[in-house]
Amino acid sequence: MLSQDVHCQMLNDQTRDRNAIIMDAFKSFITTFTAITGGSVALRASSYPVNEGTVFLANLLVMLCGIASAIIIADNYRAWYQYRKRLNEIAGIAESGEPVIPAPKVWSSIRVEVAMLLVILVTCLLFMAYNPLRIPVVAPVTGNAAAAGVK
Repeated sequence: MLSQDVHCQMLNDQTRDRNAIIMDAFKSFITTFTAITGGSVALRASSYPVNEGTVFLANLLVMLCGIASAIIIADNYRAWYQYRKRLNEIAGIAESGEPVIPAPKVWSSIRVEVAMLLVILVTCLLFMAYNPLRIPVVAPVTGNAAAAGVK
């Protein structure tokens, strides 16, 4: 059987790990989103022909990345909350009558995660609305028109 101190230490480690996973999921989303956006810009800048299938695929990749990151963030917040709640129960009450470790408060503990989820949602929606692959390619001006200054 585990002592109370060992059990508290294990729960504390789990809450710290869940928080790290949440941060890593958000960083992973930002990195992947940046790569997809950069690839879309590079593809549009090249002479490669882009069709609606390519636009759809880029939108799908961004949405899948956003959904996966949101699920990881939400589930690890849920786990963090449960570990923290259990830690509050196991740590007990101090002589002053106050809990040794305060119980988690939903709104004050979830603000950062809600902000992350909103950033993911807004980023995905903006990418789909303003996908760089939808920007029309302007043909370069060549020949006599260029010499005359006509565009």
